[in-house]
Amino acid sequence: MTENTSPFLDTLFLLRKEECITVFSNIQKISETEEQDAADYFESEFEKERLEFLTDHLEYDKEAAVWAAKVLYYAAQLYLIRENTAKDLDQFISEFRGMKNSGAVLSADLSLRFLPQIIVVLQNLDPDDPLIKKIGKYFAAIPLLGCRV
Repeated sequence: MTENTSPFLDTLFLLRKEECITVFSNIQKISETEEQDAADYFESEFEKERLEFLTDHLEYDKEAAVWAAKVLYYAAQLYLIRENTAKDLDQFISEFRGMKNSGAVLSADLSLRFLPQIIVVLQNLDPDDPLIKKIGKYFAAIPLLGCRV
């Protein structure tokens, strides 16, 4: 995967490599091909990060990684694109329905680690934004460096 060809993939690659994002002018649906490309990319990223752990029993969870990437992408895009979107938050950001185990948590973390920064800018814009509650619940057990959700 050498060329970024979609807003979804561009967002993921830029964030992980440059720690910045591009906000596009509209929110586009993510195709199955883009999901598969993201899954492949995160599998290689997972394998790199797994080397830092003392066990090799952690399994990559494709479903968790893609779910988290979609949460991150939509949260970033919804930061500025808010016209008529509040009523559709469940359409953009859904609950994770897979198995919750160590592999799933670490696979999801490849994207979700960037979500606190989005929560901070959302809080600065509108502390009562329903998007904050929607994405903030994924960090209920983790201190958010000053973020109050």
